Amino acid sequence: MKQIIIHIGEGVIAAIVFAGMLFILNMNFTSADGTVTAGFKDTVGSKISQEDSDYDSYTDISSVQAVVSKNQPDIYYNEDVAVIKANTEVSLPQYFTVKMNEREYTADEIDGFKIVSIKDASGDDIRFSDNGLAVFPEAGEYIATLYVFDDEQRETSVQIIIPVEEAEGSV
Repeated sequence: MKQIIIHIGEGVIAAIVFAGMLFILNMNFTSADGTVTAGFKDTVGSKISQEDSDYDSYTDISSVQAVVSKNQPDIYYNEDVAVIKANTEVSLPQYFTVKMNEREYTADEIDGFKIVSIKDASGDDIRFSDNGLAVFPEAGEYIATLYVFDDEQRETSVQIIIPVEEAEGSV
């Protein structure tokens, strides 16, 4: 019974505080120049100049359409770079080309490029550094998940197969 009375008392106190706040927000205010306004909202609103806005006459639609019509960045494996050899440290961003804004860049030239993960054929993660240095333990195909975004925040995430060959002299 005591708990019920405590909860009812808390509810009554909350109701009194709420009613007091409503009263304060809705009471009339007289400004320094003698203008009487009804309620806090009208008092604050009376100091704001109202300008009519014509939302049908925006002139930046052509710039918006130009930005929206641009293609998202694209990432692909650069086969012109030397073949990756097993047990050799490589800088992976050099092996990927990013096409954005109608130009091609090596991935290491793009601030928004990131290697998310690299997995071997069995799905195990391959370690790599923040700057993209990696060593592939054996020959085979690895799957790299890559991410890039451009200056207009268009983004792309892809999975690309990385072929790795045996190092020369390995058996």
